[in-house]
Amino acid sequence: MERSYPYVLLAILIWSTQAFVTKLLVTSLSPVLVYFFASLLAGATLLVLYFLLNGNASLRGVFKKPGKILIVSVLLGASNLLLFTSFTLLQASSVVITLYVYPILMAIFNSLLFTKRFESRELIGALFGFIGILIFATGGSLTTLHIESSYGYLLVLGGAVAWALYLIVQKHFGLEVVSSNGVAFLVSALFALPLFVLVSPNSVVNLASPQILIMLVYFSVMTFGIANILYLKGLRKVRVINAAVLSYLTPLIAVILNYLVLSEPIFWYDLIPILLIFVGFMIINWRSAKALLPKP
Repeated sequence: MERSYPYVLLAILIWSTQAFVTKLLVTSLSPVLVYFFASLLAGATLLVLYFLLNGNASLRGVFKKPGKILIVSVLLGASNLLLFTSFTLLQASSVVITLYVYPILMAIFNSLLFTKRFESRELIGALFGFIGILIFATGGSLTTLHIESSYGYLLVLGGAVAWALYLIVQKHFGLEVVSSNGVAFLVSALFALPLFVLVSPNSVVNLASPQILIMLVYFSVMTFGIANILYLKGLRKVRVINAAVLSYLTPLIAVILNYLVLSEPIFWYDLIPILLIFVGFMIINWRSAKALLPKP
């Protein structure tokens, strides 16, 4: 195994804990409060790490594209707020499995917004992904919806759409990943402040719990900050397609951890969608994926 793979795998393991930690947090705090403090701490963590790892970096360089940063911040904030709220209505595994349709959405939006054409393999890949979601939503029957909360699933899908657009826009804007993410988190925290004051100011008293504080710091610093740095460090030597393939371990590990920590049951229709979405991802990225196959 290449030396860089452990960085990618460690990042994936940290991301896999995000679902059950979020579920535990929103049972004690309002989603808006989690969103505000997570954005604040994550943004500060990423910017501190950025300046520590880049000795020649300057504040002027970080803020040189304010308009683009604002767009990225709105998409990031919308995605996180929708997803955090969905955890109050759905099981953690339901959120994770549904969210992982976002790579399929990225292919669709990228074709519609930038390449202006939708190739047949992208259509087939998207079909696989949405069949996976259909199997999950119907509990394997394909005929009758088997869902906990239709509103909850709408929130997850909205979060997945915002997340996919966020990743696409950030790439096409040519923004430096760590610094732009750090600023975007801080700006999105400002969006959350008036929401917090209006919706749930009283829930801040629950922050007095040491367990809640530890989980919130871990959630913000580790899953949004350290894990991103590890993943990017791994990408320096690991091919992007290899890292993307490995990232599909995240929902699988998350489902297992949710069972162990939250006692959420695991059904066959929880795992099949992950496989089908993965197959759809490989079809969409076939040219890159083909290079991974052993040569005869």
